[in-house]
Amino acid sequence: MIEFFKMSGSGNDFILIDNRDNVLSVVNLEEFVKRVCERKISVGADGLIVIEDSDRADFRCSTWRPTDRNARYASLRRSWSVRTCF
Repeated sequence: MIEFFKMSGSGNDFILIDNRDNVLSVVNLEEFVKRVCERKISVGADGLIVIEDSDRADFRCSTWRPTDRNARYASLRRSWSVRTCF
């Protein structure tokens, strides 16, 4: 079982998975995104956000959506790092 959060804002909803402990061991991430984001038969969402460890920041955040051919957000072609303020 994979623990997740469902978050929404500005009319969009996302599934958020904290993968800093490598709980998400999916061989085909693109297919996983399509399956969990499908409404009515799964969790359903506009996209998936995966939090992972980073060497340069507190964590790295990858954002995926199920409708693209490669399932990756076009505006976020690569993972981005976020530095927390705490």
